[in-house]
Amino acid sequence: FKFKCKGVVAAYDTQHSSYASALKYRGDDGSVHKLLDGEAAYYIGHDGCQFRTMVDAETQFTIRTTDLTLLPVRDFSVANVNRFSKFGLDIGNVCYL
Repeated sequence: FKFKCKGVVAAYDTQHSSYASALKYRGDDGSVHKLLDGEAAYYIGHDGCQFRTMVDAETQFTIRTTDLTLLPVRDFSVANVNRFSKFGLDIGNVCYL
C-alpha cells in the first residue's frame, strides 16, 4: 500500500533518527503490528515521508505474513500528527502467494 503524507512521518523520522513514530496497523484478527515486528512485518520500498515536510510525498509499504488471519488491514495509526498534517492510504490489489 502507499501511505500519502504531508507533515507526518510514515516510517523513518530523519529529524529524530528513529523509527519510533512508524505507522502501526491493525490486522483482521485485531492484533496491532509495526515495522519489522516479525509476526506480520511490513517493509518499506520507498520512504518519501521521512522528512516530515509540508510537501506531498508518499511511502510504499509491503506487508508479508504467513498468517492470513492478519489480513486485510482493518485500521492504521499515525504518530505525531498536528493540525497541519495530512495523510491517507492507497491500497491496491492483494497478492496471496
